Amino acid sequence: MDLIAEPFLNDLHFGESPRWHEDRLWFSDFYDHGVWAVGEDGEGERITEVEGQPSGLGWLPDGSMLIVSMLDRKLMRFSNGELNDYADLSGVAKFLSNDMVVASSGIAYVGDFGFDLHGTIETKGEAAIYEPPGPPTTSLAIVNTDGSVSSGPSEMFFPNGSVILPDGKTLVV
Repeated sequence: MDLIAEPFLNDLHFGESPRWHEDRLWFSDFYDHGVWAVGEDGEGERITEVEGQPSGLGWLPDGSMLIVSMLDRKLMRFSNGELNDYADLSGVAKFLSNDMVVASSGIAYVGDFGFDLHGTIETKGEAAIYEPPGPPTTSLAIVNTDGSVSSGPSEMFFPNGSVILPDGKTLVV
C-alpha cells in the first residue's frame, strides 16, 4: 500500500510541539501566536492566543493545558477558557523557553534555547553552532505541580523534543 502525504490544514506560519490529545492534534503556531487543535476531519480550531509566542504544550492531571510562552519565559495554564500565569521560568531559562513534556504526575520539563540563536548566526555564522566549542549550554527547568521551578539536568545543548517513555519513569531529552 502506498501512503500519500496530503496537507489537512493550511495557512500555518510555524507549527510546533504537536501533541495528540482527546482525539485531536494540538500544536502551537509560533508566529501566529495561536494554540490550535485539529480533528481527523481537518477542521482546525484556534484554542487560545499567547502574546509571548507559544511553544511546548502539555496537560495536567486535571485536564488543564500548560503552554510555554517563549518570549517572556513563562509557563501558562489554560483552563475553562482562561489563560493565566502558572510558573516563571526566567530563573532557569537562559534565553527563549521552548519545548516541554508533562509527566502524568503533572510535573513539567521545559527546555530553552540557552543562547540567542538568531543573534549568534547573524554575528558568527551557522558554523558557530555546530563547530567546537559549540553553543552555550543550559539547564532543563522542572516545574512542580504547585508552580515552583527548579533547575534540572544541566550542560545541555538546546534541549528540545523531550519525551517520557511509556514506563513513566524515563525522560529522554
